[in-house]
Amino acid sequence: MDNSATLLGLPAQWRRVAIQGNPGNYAHMAAQTLCPTAQVLFYPTFEEAAKAVPFIADGAILPIENNTIGRIGDIHHLLPNLTLYMVAELYQPITHCLLAPMGARLETLKTVYSQLPALAQCLQTLKMLGLTPVATADTAGAAKDVALRGDKTEAAIASRLAGELYGLVVIKEGVNDIANNTTRFVALGPVFVQPQALQNLKFSLMFGVKNAPGSLVKALEAFANHDINLTKLESYDETGQFSLTHFYAEGETQQSQSSALSIAYRAIEDLKTRTAWVKELGFYAIARD
Repeated sequence: MDNSATLLGLPAQWRRVAIQGNPGNYAHMAAQTLCPTAQVLFYPTFEEAAKAVPFIADGAILPIENNTIGRIGDIHHLLPNLTLYMVAELYQPITHCLLAPMGARLETLKTVYSQLPALAQCLQTLKMLGLTPVATADTAGAAKDVALRGDKTEAAIASRLAGELYGLVVIKEGVNDIANNTTRFVALGPVFVQPQALQNLKFSLMFGVKNAPGSLVKALEAFANHDINLTKLESYDETGQFSLTHFYAEGETQQSQSSALSIAYRAIEDLKTRTAWVKELGFYAIARD
């Protein structure tokens, strides 16, 4: 890939974009929305998709959370070690379809295959239908495998697009447990990008505090002191030790960009004086679901 491609910032400018999974999955649909002219490159795992940037791809589109099941754990475990920045977000509506080979009916089905987060989003429906879930690496990959086997007792949970690509019929549409099932995707690029339009901004970061009374409260004061609306705070331990706790946080500014960036930067500098470490993950325009 030529050097100019590595300098591309926003997803609309990307020529090649990496995702996890197979053609027809929801990341593929998100990539088509965020990067409509880019070539989509498919990888078996989230880590491989992320590590393709910037050597093979200009950026990656990865799911970070879902309103039915919460955060996508695999992505959060990758974040501390990635040398990539969040440059955009997208709320992708997820309408899961129960897909099966031609001639199959709901009465013939026994087993349903899909990615674990997708199965979790349909858990109550699958119980009601009496189907046994089996986890796979990808929604569209499950559809592809079910199509290849042609077993009328098997089905896949995936998008309607995946069914069309692999020649499956829709047995039941909207098998997700909640009607407004939505996954939030983030676009990750190799360079830090400041949004160009005058608009409210969101930022993501990680920080660590010592496991001591008041340490988290002290850290959070950095956001309150600078009028930052903290919209997300999640903790997890990457090291297996109990002396240092890691947090993932997201904040929103309520000013125009000319003041929003400076205020956010001051809050982050304040945070650095109150914590063991801070890793900035990027600024990007707020996308509403």
